[in-house]
Amino acid sequence: MPYTSSSGSKNIKVMGISLSLTASKSWGVPGDQIVFTATLTGDGVPLSGEYVEFAISNGRWVVIGGANTDDLGKARLAWTIPWTAGTLKLPCNRWNIQAKHWVSGTLSNAVSVSIAYPTRLTVMTDKDSYPPGATVTVTVLLEYNDAGTYKPLAGKTVSISFAGTSTTATTGTDGKATVTFKAPTTPGTYTVSASYAGEGIPTALGTATVVVGTYSIPAVVPLVLLILAEMLPIVVPVVVEEGKKRGWWK
Repeated sequence: MPYTSSSGSKNIKVMGISLSLTASKSWGVPGDQIVFTATLTGDGVPLSGEYVEFAISNGRWVVIGGANTDDLGKARLAWTIPWTAGTLKLPCNRWNIQAKHWVSGTLSNAVSVSIAYPTRLTVMTDKDSYPPGATVTVTVLLEYNDAGTYKPLAGKTVSISFAGTSTTATTGTDGKATVTFKAPTTPGTYTVSASYAGEGIPTALGTATVVVGTYSIPAVVPLVLLILAEMLPIVVPVVVEEGKKRGWWK
């Protein structure tokens, strides 16, 4: 028995998928945490339960994590910055981070993140106590942390201040810079401070204390401080007493 021809049709709608990405901050150092938030929508409506992958996308796709979207269409990744990702060494570079919707392959915008080496600054003086008007020799040591090993940081400008006088100096191949100041003529409490502003990212501060007066004071261990956020003023008190002159500085 012959059969007649027939046909049927059904309309199918293909959603417009959109994926956007934001980051909690634009820079950091190894050990810091950055939170990436990807927002996934279909025709403007949040899509839940969808897997989103996060990756470094500078020339290659290096996955750093993934998460499922919640009821608001948001997938979050709290990324602790490592020293390396795959074969990439992360510090001292700016990286593009993107998100990808696993099913549709939709890519988000790229978010730029700068990763810096942590630094530290040590301040030292040639003596712990000085007579009024004496020459105070200050040496600073600037170092950067390379995967747990501190190395000298050469050719960088550091700012050094003492008793109301400020100057700058450039570190040598050993990471050190040396300057001199005149001790005040009035005994008192004074602080030597130094800072390295970093390259667009505040990094290190250091201080040391010196005594200007007439009594010998026990040695003070130089103080090393590491600051990886905003630069903050640091004051370390030094008590200077006035008394009889000692023969070594007459």
